[in-house]
Amino acid sequence: MKNFIKTLAMELIAAFEREYAEAEQYKRTISGTVRSLPEGMTGIWNVDGREVNVPKAAFIKAEHGEAEVGAYVEVEGTCSGRTLNAYRIAVRRGATEVQKIRGTVDKFPVGKNEKWTAYDAEMLVTTGYRHQAKA
Repeated sequence: MKNFIKTLAMELIAAFEREYAEAEQYKRTISGTVRSLPEGMTGIWNVDGREVNVPKAAFIKAEHGEAEVGAYVEVEGTCSGRTLNAYRIAVRRGATEVQKIRGTVDKFPVGKNEKWTAYDAEMLVTTGYRHQAKA
């Protein structure tokens, strides 16, 4: 009977320790633009200023474009401190897709085929651009 109680107490302590360790990490989903990523896709990514650790086991769903700098992604993972450990990444919009940007132009170049700046985002404007202005 003594051994049974000892074993039960040890298992309860181990269960509480596991619960405590799991409480330190919680599931989280973030969305944002990929600012940087390492070669080979595994390692630390920067998604809108947030550190995301992408291990080899992470599932990357690139249905709407490639996982590259400039792509808009949704990341699911467990948060541990300031780092999100990803287990699933879905590309929602590729980096080279056409995008609409509405707002005030901060920097307006003289010629075409130059970079414009709006809301601290640089855009390469080529001869095929379409500009709409409201009076």
